[in-house]
Amino acid sequence: MIDLPRRRLLQAGLTSGAAALLPSIARAAAIAPDRRSGTLEDLQHVVILMQENRAFDHYFGALPGVRGFGDRFPIPAPPLPNAPARTVWLQPSEDGRQWLTPFALDTAAQFGVMRVNGTPHSWPDAQRAWDHGRLGHWAAAKHNHALGYYTRTDIPFQYALAEAFTVCDAFHAAIQTGTNSNRVFLWTGGNDPQARAGGPVIGNSHDNFPELGGFAEPYR
Repeated sequence: MIDLPRRRLLQAGLTSGAAALLPSIARAAAIAPDRRSGTLEDLQHVVILMQENRAFDHYFGALPGVRGFGDRFPIPAPPLPNAPARTVWLQPSEDGRQWLTPFALDTAAQFGVMRVNGTPHSWPDAQRAWDHGRLGHWAAAKHNHALGYYTRTDIPFQYALAEAFTVCDAFHAAIQTGTNSNRVFLWTGGNDPQARAGGPVIGNSHDNFPELGGFAEPYR
């Protein structure tokens, strides 16, 4: 077999299928890399786009090749009377009356789920869902639809991006709480846990955290 460079393989693959409908990705893949030293020194710019309220599995849990719903070693969850050997993929519903597993939202059948209602994402519910790593009652803390996910049919552009470039599947929030705290983490590397500048930042109390003074300046 001829050992073609990965970029040439991508260029060939992007000429057919879903990516053919996404010329912006094909154009990006066609740009020759400006490789000079072959090290990180070649990087000139890093662009960070931070979304909110979307877990990795919510977007890419069904993407082939990632450690998503096909994970061979899922985290074991605390046993329950009628499920003594369960994993995190089997969760009691928020009312405790039925079992839930991850389910496709299927925007083709009901496009409204493309903008599914947000789940709770504050410090108290996030801590309940995490439960010191036990992760056994996620729906009770985050609602049933927190187990819903999209597929290639729903978000073809995101899937094409993931397949054309590098995707990191062990991707987690910096802190188990809401949006603003994680944005502060992105720009400052912390959330002021020792309360030296008005923290710790654990909630979405303000859009610009005026109570934090200079600590939150990068966020503003």
